[in-house]
This record gives sequence, C-alpha cells and structure tokens, in this order.
Amino acid sequence: MISAKKEIPKFRYIALEAEFCKFLTGVMDIFKEYGELKDHYNIIQMLHVLKIEEWRDIVPFAYYLHPLNDSINTTRKTLLKMEDEGPLLRKYIIEQNETLMKQTQDMVKMDLKAQWLVGDELKQDQFKFFYETTKIIYDSAL
Repeated sequence: MISAKKEIPKFRYIALEAEFCKFLTGVMDIFKEYGELKDHYNIIQMLHVLKIEEWRDIVPFAYYLHPLNDSINTTRKTLLKMEDEGPLLRKYIIEQNETLMKQTQDMVKMDLKAQWLVGDELKQDQFKFFYETTKIIYDSAL
C-alpha cells in the first residue's frame, strides 16, 4: 500500500508497531538473559520518543534522535537480512550473533541517552529552554 501511494489505515500502523515491539523485545530479552545486554530497554517508549512532532527540525532533539533513529533502522535491516537469508545462513543461537548483539547494545545506549533528555514532555520543554538560552549566550558578542 505504501509503494502504491495508497492511504494506509491507522490501525494497521498501530498493529505493525505492536508486532515490531513484541518481536524486538523478545530478541532483546534473549540478549539480556543469555547475552551481554545489561541496560534497561523499553521498545514502546523508544518509538514513542521518535514520534515527537518535528523533532528533525529542533536542533537539540535532532542531535540525539537522529543517531537513535539510524541505529533502529540498522538493527531492523539486519533482522530483515537474517530473515531473507533463511534459516541455513543465520545463526540459530541468537545470543551468539555478535553483529546483532552489538547493534542492539548501541541502540539501547542511544535510547537511554534520548530518554534521559527528551523522554517526556517536561524534559522536552526543559531541554528546548536550556538550548535556546545557551544559544542566545553563544550567539552574543561575549
């Protein structure tokens, strides 16, 4: 439907996002239980932060959310590549997949930083205020 430029019902986006969150949480649970993932993660909250309106136009948000968005896309592409390769070319023991483990750890670290800075509306307002205030000082002749 996307490639055909047709309007996609909102419930489909919600359902696909819920399935993605469930699947990625399952993979990350395996990494936390048997692998090297030690940090806290919440996929639903991570995607919620990326739904901030016009975050690409707000300079301090873009600085922290672009790397997060890129790392999510990289991890997603790796998972899709694993699916395309089929069961004979991917590792059956998921916690031994070092590439996916590293990408997941990087994604979680970027998410923790993003959650700390723009995780809710109060933090977003405070971060924007701090940036705008320091920008005035930075741009001044001082």
